[in-house]
Amino acid sequence: MRFHDEIEEARTAGLIHGIEVFNGTSFYPIVLDWCQERNLVPVTVTDIHQSDWNTYGNQNPLRPMSLVLAKERSHDSVKEAFFAGRIVGWAANMILGRQPWVEQLFQSSVAIVRTTAGLSLTNNSDIPCFITADGRSYPLAELGVTARIPGATRFTVSNWFVGLNKPLEVVVQ
Repeated sequence: MRFHDEIEEARTAGLIHGIEVFNGTSFYPIVLDWCQERNLVPVTVTDIHQSDWNTYGNQNPLRPMSLVLAKERSHDSVKEAFFAGRIVGWAANMILGRQPWVEQLFQSSVAIVRTTAGLSLTNNSDIPCFITADGRSYPLAELGVTARIPGATRFTVSNWFVGLNKPLEVVVQ
């Protein structure tokens, strides 16, 4: 997959501001790199032509959504957030987006407390977080789940991506 010259011309001319990183059930991880490199907004969408129920079931666990980090609930605020690039995708239990906004969403979603034994992380959101530190996994799969990570000052969120094969890395000061 490559970024075509015609698309780059349209982007440079200000005609393209965002690009799909996930559609329906298809994930395009290289597109996350394009978003970082070209200042594009990553969007997660679905082109389904039947009901959500038939495609994703009654709980919609995998339905792609673009999370707009708007300052308020208004058309103008959503538009401002889009053109400022404050969009993060959520699909198939993955968060997909540009580094600063994925980091901000993580910091807003997970409480991190430094203890004498290491770190204590609590998921304060409905977004699953799968933490990896020192080769061990610590699932924060749902709201209210806490994980204790002994001796750690850094970890990876293995299902939150900021690039091709690049999960979010967190360093606790």
